[in-house]
Amino acid sequence: MSNDVMEKDMSPARYLPVYDHKKHAYVESGDLEEPQPPATPSREARLVLQALEHAYRQAYPAQVGYPPEKLTRARLVERTGLADRVVRSAIQELRRLGHPVWSDSGSAGYRLAIDDAEVHALANRFEQTAKEHFVTAGRLRRRHAETMPFGDPSQQVLL
Repeated sequence: MSNDVMEKDMSPARYLPVYDHKKHAYVESGDLEEPQPPATPSREARLVLQALEHAYRQAYPAQVGYPPEKLTRARLVERTGLADRVVRSAIQELRRLGHPVWSDSGSAGYRLAIDDAEVHALANRFEQTAKEHFVTAGRLRRRHAETMPFGDPSQQVLL
C-alpha cells in the first residue's frame, strides 16, 4: 500500500451497525458524525469541577501519594447548590471534556484522578464498558432478527 493512501480504521467497534436518527436508518458506527463537546464546561460543570479541585488541593501536597477525599453526590449537591440530576450530568460532561473524574463501584463518591496510572485505569474502564455495550447491542439485534423473521410487526401491512 502506498504512503499517500490512508488505511481505513477497521476496528470492530467502529463498524457496528447503529441507528442514525437523522437518517432514520441503520449505518455503520464509523459513518456517524462524532458529537463535539463544548469547548468549555457549562456553569454547572464548572461548579462541580471547583468542588472536586478544592478537595484535591486539600489533600495535596501534604499527603502526597494519598488520594483526595471522595465527594458523594449528596455532598456535591450540598457544596454546589445543584440538583442531584444536574450534578450527575455535570460529571458526565466533565468526563466527556477529558477531566479525569474518578469513581469506583466499591465506594461512593467522586474525586479527581491523582496520577497517570489512575487516568489510564479510568480510560480502560470506560473502554471495557463500551465493549460490553457493543456486545449487548449486537446480541439484541441478532435476537430480534431471530424472533422477528418477517421484520418489525409495526411496519407490516395486514391483508
